[in-house]
Amino acid sequence: MAEKGSKKLRRQIKDGEKELAKILKDAKAEVERKIQKAVSKGNFATAASVRSGLYRGIVSEYVKLNRKFDVYVNEQGKRVAKEWGKELADDLPKGAKLISFGTFSKKYLDDIIEKVSPSTSDKRVLLNARFGSMAKGDVDEIRGIVVDTLRAGAASGMTTPEMANEMNRRVSAYKPGLVLRDKNGRRMAVDSYFAMINRTVSANVARETYTTMSAEAGYDLQQVEGGITAGSLQPGDPCSRWAGKILSMSGNNPKYPSYADAVADGLFHPNCVHTLSVVTPSGLPEAKKERAETGKEGAEGRAEVQKERKEDGLKPAKF
Repeated sequence: MAEKGSKKLRRQIKDGEKELAKILKDAKAEVERKIQKAVSKGNFATAASVRSGLYRGIVSEYVKLNRKFDVYVNEQGKRVAKEWGKELADDLPKGAKLISFGTFSKKYLDDIIEKVSPSTSDKRVLLNARFGSMAKGDVDEIRGIVVDTLRAGAASGMTTPEMANEMNRRVSAYKPGLVLRDKNGRRMAVDSYFAMINRTVSANVARETYTTMSAEAGYDLQQVEGGITAGSLQPGDPCSRWAGKILSMSGNNPKYPSYADAVADGLFHPNCVHTLSVVTPSGLPEAKKERAETGKEGAEGRAEVQKERKEDGLKPAKF
């Protein structure tokens, strides 16, 4: 399960990144197209109404991007959840009472996806704060170019046509950056931010689906899978403390730490790609130890029989 689960999750994340990158690329191209169309009008520099129309158009593109992102999150979440439902079915013993994926979806999936999605779950809100920040960034940049050109033109005695040509040149050269800013106003790399969101959504939906469906089937213990990665060895990263540990999802098993304790300690942070695998009674450490000891005793007994037969001049026994 460890390698299989880790490989599956990384592939899902990579597929999601490709799709999300295309959504962002298309949105950027549409904003740029609107800018070029507005500038191509002969009165862009002299008509505030034309510029206001551009600003509204830019915001509308980010509203569309917001909605496309909502759709992406829902579709990615459902794809990931479905695969991890199948993963659990493969991991459980035959005869386990596994909830159907359809029943699971109706009961849990929307809440799981909206819980891990950074976008708005209230469809009446047109712009999530992150998308609003990007729209404001583009509009403010163009407004700045307009004001600066008008002021510089007045100061240097430019004619209206000269000022208009300069403004059109500068606005046409502007490339929408889909700029994000953190709470302190610092620029954030939008590709890195959305890649992180994709990893978080994919990994959390995978874990939530797997653990919720296994709980419905009556399995409380889960093992943290995926091993210790290079990132896990960074100072302060909790993964190094939890990789390989068995957790109690309910917290009611005194032999094992709870899932809630692990999460509170920082396991499954936004960039974490560790997964969980169900631990059946036969998979418990004490059961494995007992089987190993029994197997050792059996092997020793068989060796003794073979030794005695050899001493008696008999052929080796077939076990």
